Amino acid sequence: TATETGDVAQVRLESAILSSGRLTPGTLAGIDRRLQPLFARGNAIYDRIQIEVDRDLRYEELLKLVDVCAQQKMPDGKPLGKVSFVELRPR
Repeated sequence: TATETGDVAQVRLESAILSSGRLTPGTLAGIDRRLQPLFARGNAIYDRIQIEVDRDLRYEELLKLVDVCAQQKMPDGKPLGKVSFVELRPR
């Protein structure tokens, strides 16, 4: 989700909050650490990431998230390579 100024307000994975507030190198590293186990397991249940983006989020902030997601590795060590984004559905 985004703040009124277009910064990141919160990053969630389903109902779990991965990060709150601005994206800094530290928060991006934290998101990366939380995502890694989901893809690195031998029985990974995911092979792609779809980011639901608040329409007010600045593109620069979205690209930071896309970059973290695209760096994830599959169990065979290959990059994830499947990252897309759609507009967040209104609640």
